[in-house]
Amino acid sequence: MIVTTPNQEFNVLHGLPPGASRHPDHRFEWSRAKFRAWATGAAERNGYAVSFGDIGECDPLRGSSTQMALFQRARCVPTRRTSGSASGPREAGTANRHPGRNARALNGNDNGVFGLREGRNA
Repeated sequence: MIVTTPNQEFNVLHGLPPGASRHPDHRFEWSRAKFRAWATGAAERNGYAVSFGDIGECDPLRGSSTQMALFQRARCVPTRRTSGSASGPREAGTANRHPGRNARALNGNDNGVFGLREGRNA
C-alpha cells in the first residue's frame, strides 16, 4: 500500500505561510518527522514493513514537496491447501482477494487505513 501526503515543511517554498495547508480539502499535511513516526508506528502495529521516498525535486533543507510511505506485509504466512486447490502459499486472510477492503480493516474497525481519519493525526 502506498500513502502520500504533502510535506508541510516544503509549503513555504510554494509561497505559503508556515503551518498553512496547500488545499482546504487536505486532511493532513505533516512534517517529514511526524509522517515517518506515524507510518513507522502503524507498520509495527499491523505487521508491515515501511520504506519512505520523496516525490518531486528535493530541497536540501525542506525535502520534497510530497512524501511517500510504501507499506509491505512483513512476512507471508503459508495457508493449508484445500482438496482440489492449486494455490500455493499466500498471505493469511483475504488480502490477495480484497486488498482495498483489508487495508481498511487491519486494525479491526472502520477508522480508515491504519486508523487514520480526519482529526486523528497520530
